[in-house]
Amino acid sequence: MEDTLAFYGGAVKALGDGKIGGYLVLFSTADDPDLQGEYFTKSTDFKTRNGREFDILYRHGVHPVIKSRTIGSAKVTMDDVGLFLEGELELRDNYEKAIYKLAEMGKLGWSSGAMGHLVHKTPKKKAMELDIWGLGEASLTPNPVEPRTSAFPVKSLGDEEIDLDAFMKSLEEPPKPEEPFSTSGLPALDKFCKDVSPNSGADGNARSSSAVDAVKEFITVTNVLGEAFGVYTSRLLRRTENRALKHADPIHPDTAVQVVGLLTEMDRVQAAFAPVKEALTGLKHMSDLSKAEQAAMMVKVRYSLQNYYRISGTEPKELENAGTSTS
Repeated sequence: MEDTLAFYGGAVKALGDGKIGGYLVLFSTADDPDLQGEYFTKSTDFKTRNGREFDILYRHGVHPVIKSRTIGSAKVTMDDVGLFLEGELELRDNYEKAIYKLAEMGKLGWSSGAMGHLVHKTPKKKAMELDIWGLGEASLTPNPVEPRTSAFPVKSLGDEEIDLDAFMKSLEEPPKPEEPFSTSGLPALDKFCKDVSPNSGADGNARSSSAVDAVKEFITVTNVLGEAFGVYTSRLLRRTENRALKHADPIHPDTAVQVVGLLTEMDRVQAAFAPVKEALTGLKHMSDLSKAEQAAMMVKVRYSLQNYYRISGTEPKELENAGTSTS
């Protein structure tokens, strides 16, 4: 193990039902090597071939419980980007299930391992090309905060970045109940909710007054919140676009989940207020009708009825019994 070197690759993507994928090795050039000036190319001799199946380990076998147990297998394919691995975890026990859960949460990365005597580097410009990397195994590792993108001794992995035992325990704990919705701190909205509750004794005038105050408070809070979210989402979009263009980094899985959740909640709010807007629009339309317009409408209705009576030969009193005739 002391003679084994490792190299961090790309992020692990959970594909469902224990299946995973991602780049074990990413290609680069002498013009854009890693932070330590090393890089892989398509010409690197990995001592492997397309379609070869590798055992999947966890943290290169240094975990105190899992050790060098094979937790799954994956096949390697070389393309213009790097060495891509696609495989499946066996999910035989809670440890392996917890590891896959970490993959679903976007907290795992690939790391390739090679024996020290099967590693060779050649100086190119101001960098070192890894022209031989005798690929021996593929490991799943918790993503470090600052990933070391150059080769490092496996023995230097040190302590566990993620405590699997604590993580498994957290998965077994029942989810905390959601706190009930509260309007505390929003007096106008709180009073309005109480005034329109089924057991409220407030009269129509009191409820109308509460509604006016609640709308003012709601609009103020919504405007402030909307401006804050506008700034946040603009920064998030710029940061994500910048990472995608400069580093080809996809949006982080946790961020993607948050975005979907926010869109879902915003859709719920919009759906909740749709009938409110429709009812208020109807009231506004009625209030916009002047008394003259209302009178003109009534005259038009009377003329229409008289014209109907004249054509049909039916008098208003006869219409009352028209639907009960048994002849």
